[in-house]
Amino acid sequence: MNEPKEQTSIKSFSAKKHLLTRVMSGILVLVPFVVTFFILRFVLVVIMSLVSPIVVVLTPSEFPKYAIAALSVLLLIGFLYLIGTIATYSLGNKFLGLMEIAFLKIPLLKTIYGSAKTAVSALSFTQSASFTAVVLIQFPKDGFWSIGFVTGSTMDANGEEYFKLFIPTTPNPTSGFFEIVRKDKVVRTKLTIEQGIQTIVSGGILFPKSIPLATGETISTDDSATGSPDKTNGGDN
Repeated sequence: MNEPKEQTSIKSFSAKKHLLTRVMSGILVLVPFVVTFFILRFVLVVIMSLVSPIVVVLTPSEFPKYAIAALSVLLLIGFLYLIGTIATYSLGNKFLGLMEIAFLKIPLLKTIYGSAKTAVSALSFTQSASFTAVVLIQFPKDGFWSIGFVTGSTMDANGEEYFKLFIPTTPNPTSGFFEIVRKDKVVRTKLTIEQGIQTIVSGGILFPKSIPLATGETISTDDSATGSPDKTNGGDN
């Protein structure tokens, strides 16, 4: 007599669990988009609030609002172009460098500016870098594994192939080390360039539990693992 009730209870619990799982998945998908939208909206509102009064002063009082908004956008684009042009010249670059030093000496601004600069540097770095693969290399010495990015290859007089590697620093991947390493000293992975950059920028927080290798094996990155990476056969070599 109780079996139908138990089955109904189990089905009800499964349905609630299914609903809760799907709702949480939807929230996790939407949160980054919502946060990004509000941040961009806030930045745009702040910038327009600074630019619009200048346009209002420079234009006749009978100017329609849409024209003021359009002129404000054009003025903003012109201002950004001017800043970009100044940054390309030596004197302007030095001036911006002095401003950056001043920002980094103020405690609160140092944290905000440093975080924003790192995020922007990582974004521009990902877009501009010409990497072909993510690899693992024992660096700076044997037993210490680092993530590197292949920028090309070369050969010596004997026909031995070498990889040209960029090994970035964390959390700012725009600086690092350039190494020319023999091909057999490098462990190639199937990680994407974006995954490699995320790992560097996050200081290893956004790091997969296992790294797929180009050979079909995987490397365990479990916290209990020590020494050299623990390879597990995940396919054909």
